[in-house]
Amino acid sequence: FFSCLSSSVGAMPVGISRGYEPGRILLQLPISHIGNKHRNLSQNDSDPELRNASAALSEAVAELALNRGEAAVQLAREARDIFQETSEGRSDATRVLMVALTDVESRQEAIQLGEAALLALTPPDSDAAKRHRALVLQSLAEAAAFRCRGELRTKAVSWAEEAIAIQKDLGDKIMEGYANLAMASALIQKGVKAHQRKHYQRSIKALKLALELFAPSD
Repeated sequence: FFSCLSSSVGAMPVGISRGYEPGRILLQLPISHIGNKHRNLSQNDSDPELRNASAALSEAVAELALNRGEAAVQLAREARDIFQETSEGRSDATRVLMVALTDVESRQEAIQLGEAALLALTPPDSDAAKRHRALVLQSLAEAAAFRCRGELRTKAVSWAEEAIAIQKDLGDKIMEGYANLAMASALIQKGVKAHQRKHYQRSIKALKLALELFAPSD
């Protein structure tokens, strides 16, 4: 099943954990596109300060790809501090920082960052605002799926469900698929911890739906 999933979405990271978390499966929205975007902006933006922020953010993504999470955290923080509160760059930096914090097991800080970002969002009255909210929800769901308390795993499912609803409303099948992967991850972990078959059954449905959404359209 997972080989089919990998071939459907290309380079998406899919892995099974070791040791005491036998049900941990990482199904995460890639951030490589953020790195590519900001690498280009670092060469073309007219504002030197924003060029520096984009350069730091693209380097953070590169460091994560090399499994250097601590360096990625520092670079993403630097970029986020430069970008204005409501800018797209700030949103990108928040996403990368949350992924980096989760990578170094600072999940609580990642979740606090995401919850604060969610509270700061204005009502989603445009497609761009809806996409921004869905991305924060996606990041929260991924961060809270593993090695967190039971109530946070429950929140992870709720965050993923809201992200799914937003992406479905926007008609973005790929992002809806990734939101389903986030929900499946949280449900799998809930099943491991609670030993309840219903969570596994829901996770399988979410994974199957993700496959359908990733399938090339005719």
